[in-house]
Amino acid sequence: MGKLSKREKTYIGLVIILLGVLCVKSFWLDTYKAQNESEALFISRVTETLDQRFDSVLYKRGVLMYRVISVKEVTEEENQLVKN
Repeated sequence: MGKLSKREKTYIGLVIILLGVLCVKSFWLDTYKAQNESEALFISRVTETLDQRFDSVLYKRGVLMYRVISVKEVTEEENQLVKN
């Protein structure tokens, strides 16, 4: 493998910078804040359920994680589609 050209080094640097920006956006800017008390209660119930359901080593070590990014109220018809 030969030396990298200036253009290739620039692309590698750009990729590293963009990955850093994506990490900052994902970890700090995309958090969902509940709009009212019922949403806050719903989010807490969801996180409790997920904590019980996903209790593997990867989640405990922080390799994998989850977060609520949005809350959408569904109709009864949409709810039936999810259950099936």
